[in-house]
Amino acid sequence: NEVREKFGIDFAVLPVPTADDFRVQMSDAHAQRIRTEIESNLAKATENAISDVYRRIAEMTERMVDRLNSYTPGERTGSFRSSLIDNIADLISVMPSLNIVGSPELDAIGERLKALTKHDAATLKEDEVLRRDVAKEAQAILDSVSGFLA
Repeated sequence: NEVREKFGIDFAVLPVPTADDFRVQMSDAHAQRIRTEIESNLAKATENAISDVYRRIAEMTERMVDRLNSYTPGERTGSFRSSLIDNIADLISVMPSLNIVGSPELDAIGERLKALTKHDAATLKEDEVLRRDVAKEAQAILDSVSGFLA
């Protein structure tokens, strides 16, 4: 209890600013310069947020391709666990909220990611053909998002 009393957290939910929501008395030229800066900063923040989603997709699919292709039954090197699939399933579940611009491309990629989670790790370890097919689909998704990261 003593530690709890020494720490705290506050948060506030605020609206996303727009260039039109700027209420100060100043010259029109100066106000326009500030509006332009607000619009630019908001565009950069939005671009960074969407780039982060693509980066996460790329990292997870790249990891899956690497792990599935390097897996050799009975050997510890190249091994993978259920978390490989679970992490992608977790990303799929939050993608609608991460798609802040309503991008149909991101929605389509989210649908394609579902194919990577149809089988559990044990099944993928046992079935070499299935493992190879899932790795190919993961590679295809990785290839499709690479253009957004350039």
